[in-house]
Amino acid sequence: MLCDVCNGKINTKDLNFKPEVKGGVICAQCAKLCSNHQLRTADAIRRFWNENKRRAAIFQQTEILKSTGSDVITVDCRNRLFYIGKPKTAVYYKFTEVQEFGRNKVGSQVKSKIKRDYSSVLTGYLLFGWLGALLSVGTNDDVVNSKPIPIIKLEIVLNSFYGKKIVRLKNPPKGVKEFLTKIKEEYS
Repeated sequence: MLCDVCNGKINTKDLNFKPEVKGGVICAQCAKLCSNHQLRTADAIRRFWNENKRRAAIFQQTEILKSTGSDVITVDCRNRLFYIGKPKTAVYYKFTEVQEFGRNKVGSQVKSKIKRDYSSVLTGYLLFGWLGALLSVGTNDDVVNSKPIPIIKLEIVLNSFYGKKIVRLKNPPKGVKEFLTKIKEEYS
């Protein structure tokens, strides 16, 4: 099955994705462009992609927001555009399209330090040799200082040419809050 917008192949194995639009079917990449793709026609989504290609053609990187293990935001201050992720599959947004943003705590992750007691390794070695030492390595661990660390995601609400969209960053880069605050103040 081929996408009616880009003629790309549609992955029929993905059961969570519903490729139907008014007057055709689309692939996941084309659906990524607008959150309410099921209410759109294939022609409308094609126009959205043409606008996205136009924005990509004028994009000139001036800044990158990233930190270790984070999502990457690439910025063009001259043309007032930015995208999140990789340029090949990016959706380009104008600074003026940012409506609001905020951090959202979605849970916590437990980080633990493990205290090891190596006396059991020595006992295992003395009684059973190397095999006894190896088998007794993981038997006497105590968890010390279990602390929950909050998992925070950043949500950006955009009202763009493509329609209203919420973009969620699982690992926001350093400086993204300042960047979004600045463009909100200057371009709203």
